[in-house]
Amino acid sequence: MPAGPADIPGEITTLLSDARDGRAGALDDLLAVVYDDLRALARQRFDGAAGRRAGLDGTALVHAACERLLGDGGRMLSAQNRRHFYFLFQRAMHDALVERVRAQSAQKRGGDRRQVQLIEFQADDATFAADILDLHEALEEFRQFDSEGTQVVMLRFFAGRSLEEAAEIMGCSFATARKHWDYARAWLHERLSRPRATE
Repeated sequence: MPAGPADIPGEITTLLSDARDGRAGALDDLLAVVYDDLRALARQRFDGAAGRRAGLDGTALVHAACERLLGDGGRMLSAQNRRHFYFLFQRAMHDALVERVRAQSAQKRGGDRRQVQLIEFQADDATFAADILDLHEALEEFRQFDSEGTQVVMLRFFAGRSLEEAAEIMGCSFATARKHWDYARAWLHERLSRPRATE
């Protein structure tokens, strides 16, 4: 089982501070601390049969997410602590995944029709077999009225965190995280079960 964020208390926060202060090697040390954990979690999510059918690779997605965080105005270094870092990473992973699927769809269909990219997302007590772009659109819609619930989903699906870890990263109680998760799971199931509009 990969080390979760609670297994390295203070280390990510300290290394982020060191990197912002310009300490030589601090950024490399930070990536060394989180990389194996993030890669293992991403491979669990995306290197199965569904991921292969969609042309996805967990390690490549971690690299793409890290590149986004390092290149987007140094967004990785804007993280103030471990909690903030994992928020930024799950968003970067999500954005990298959506960008890759859009590019693959345009290439396969000549850019004139969307290619459905079904993948299975598992989080203990919930499994969604969803088109990645449909899930992205549903999460953007859900974010408008439950941003905390969206964060729970993102942390669970895209950063591979358990509900306990998601609560710890979000700084809320397990009961609160569970409430958001139960609502988000029911809402997404209904939303993603709707018939696809004809294109």
